[in-house]
Amino acid sequence: MKKPLESRPRMPRGLLLFLMFMIGIAVPLFLNFRSAVDLSIRHVPFVDRSSTFGVPSTTTANNNNNSKLVALPITSYNNTRTHVYSVSAGADTSKEVEDGDIRTSPFSGSQKLYNTNNPHAPDTYWLVRSTNADQVNLASALQDSLAIRFARRNWPYNATAAASANPLYHQQVYQIMMEDNWKLMYHDGRDRTQVAEIHEFLRKHVLPTIGWKYVYVCTRSTTSDPFRNMQDYHSQSNWTTKFSQHHLGGIQNFTASSIGIYFAGVKHISYHVREDLWKELQHQFQARIINSTTNNSTTHLLGTDDDIDPIVTLPRSIHVATFLDPAKPKYSSSLRGAISTAVQQLGHLQLEQHGHNATNLTILTSVSGEDGKNGRNSVQVDYVRDLLNTQIYVLCQRDGWEDHVRLFEAMISGALVLTDPMRDFPTGLVDQETIVVYTSIADMQHKVLYYLNHEAERWKIAQRGRNLTLHQHRAGHRSNNLLLGDWSIRDENGISVID
Repeated sequence: MKKPLESRPRMPRGLLLFLMFMIGIAVPLFLNFRSAVDLSIRHVPFVDRSSTFGVPSTTTANNNNNSKLVALPITSYNNTRTHVYSVSAGADTSKEVEDGDIRTSPFSGSQKLYNTNNPHAPDTYWLVRSTNADQVNLASALQDSLAIRFARRNWPYNATAAASANPLYHQQVYQIMMEDNWKLMYHDGRDRTQVAEIHEFLRKHVLPTIGWKYVYVCTRSTTSDPFRNMQDYHSQSNWTTKFSQHHLGGIQNFTASSIGIYFAGVKHISYHVREDLWKELQHQFQARIINSTTNNSTTHLLGTDDDIDPIVTLPRSIHVATFLDPAKPKYSSSLRGAISTAVQQLGHLQLEQHGHNATNLTILTSVSGEDGKNGRNSVQVDYVRDLLNTQIYVLCQRDGWEDHVRLFEAMISGALVLTDPMRDFPTGLVDQETIVVYTSIADMQHKVLYYLNHEAERWKIAQRGRNLTLHQHRAGHRSNNLLLGDWSIRDENGISVID
């Protein structure tokens, strides 16, 4: 038989109040401790700027370093201009960059990016190039900037805390990176990216100050060991041999080696069309059509795939060009030399195939304008003129690495571009659609002669390649994608795709 309720023993009221009081203290302490430990040991993920993150509040930290974790929204990009600070050029006067290429000025042609000499302002991205000067300057520049950003929030800054496992310090750094929209872009423009060297650079110059996962790596090369090895094909006895995938090299898997461990993201940034060259090309084209019977409407410079621009159908006196002199070999260019030699023989092959009906081919294998650094870093008027006069441009990569500055320069000029295979083609390049890929030296000769004799097909592919370059591979596109693009969409190797 159950006892009446009033006869059951009750917990003393004082004990009940004491337990409630202790629970009220213990639960917040536990939650704060768990959050602090979690933020101090986890890797910071890719920053989705439309999301909300658990970061320290903006309330001033006192001398006891007490700080609460709250959810703060990350401001989305609002189409205003973002400032870019070059670590090795911090003393430059703040100005908009007009010309140049990604090796000297990656923001050229952008309507959203400014150079700045104020590295501490919000919405400022730091650009660090793979040079010793940039790397030496970076560590001290990071410390100086953090001291200013801490002071702006009335937080005490202790440089020695950076190298320690101080959870609060790293929480504060995380909050600063998010609130200030501060990103570090490491631009590796070398012919071969050395992932181990980038890891070592981060360990020495970045990790002691701000930790991992705040650096976005932009690399011109994504190939890895085994590297490209194409010199064996230069012998004429191998001209009919199909290029082997093995000799094209491998692709670096950044997912296994870097993404989620060291880097915030990795992007492949191939060469693009410089704005100064694009302006010279437009100037020369307009001069030619004004002096001819061709319609001189400038709208024809930006056509669609359904129309053939007058720049594509422009009368062109050079049938095929390489701009590579086989008599003047350069480093890692044995295959290039063989390609130019094979192009020089096209006239004989044309005669063998067509007899008396053969076209007398005009072939250009010499350099137009200056080569070397002067040729790369300034516009060569003769080179632009010859591009506009070339029907088919034959491109060849170096023996030991891929990517070529003339690829998109030739495509935007309206010429049909033939290229040897690449392991990592730039976005939008599709064989027989926007470009033509040859699989051996003999195959290159066959395809050049075919498209010389099939003008309509040549024009269609050249037009699609030109439109692709106009809308995706000019300097402004490359810099906007590099600094403002989406890094979260990655392929199977962890490389963020061009958006």
